[in-house]
Amino acid sequence: MSTSIRRPAPRSSLRAVACGMLVALAACASPASEPAPTLEAAPTARIMNEATYGAYVFGGMPDADALQSYKDAGVQRVVSLRTAGEPEGYDEAATCAALGLEFERLPFDPSKADAATVDPILDEFRAGPGDGTLVHCGSGNRVAMLFAVHRVIDDGVDLEQALAEARAVGMKPGPAEEFVRAEVARRAAP
Repeated sequence: MSTSIRRPAPRSSLRAVACGMLVALAACASPASEPAPTLEAAPTARIMNEATYGAYVFGGMPDADALQSYKDAGVQRVVSLRTAGEPEGYDEAATCAALGLEFERLPFDPSKADAATVDPILDEFRAGPGDGTLVHCGSGNRVAMLFAVHRVIDDGVDLEQALAEARAVGMKPGPAEEFVRAEVARRAAP
């Protein structure tokens, strides 16, 4: 009876197979995604605390001339976080309509905030800016607060980094920062 002995493949053959598998895996991998945009103060501010994040523009209340300027720059949608009782000085919804800009009001008062008021704004950030979206409040403070929550909860950014970004573009210290910390903790709780 003859016994055949199976010899292991030479190491060079194993290396060649392993290298081939790595090349195949690399070819199947998804292409590198574009780096995430950064939240930055706008170089030519048209509104108080203007900041950009990709195709988003954030800041304080625009006047009618600023809305025209944003329209000319490619903004197609305006989202106001101002509450009904805050004076605007003009009819923002009508001005947006006349300019062909989509307008939505998602009123946000941090002293009365709950999931019903915060979730639609976070959903706005999650949906993305489309070709261009201006999100504003009175001064930029509330926008920066909520965007900081979004950065931590949805983008996985460190809380301290998100707070630093928000402060750099208009978030006020004190209650605004406390709101962000509390909201992030509430959403992280099981």
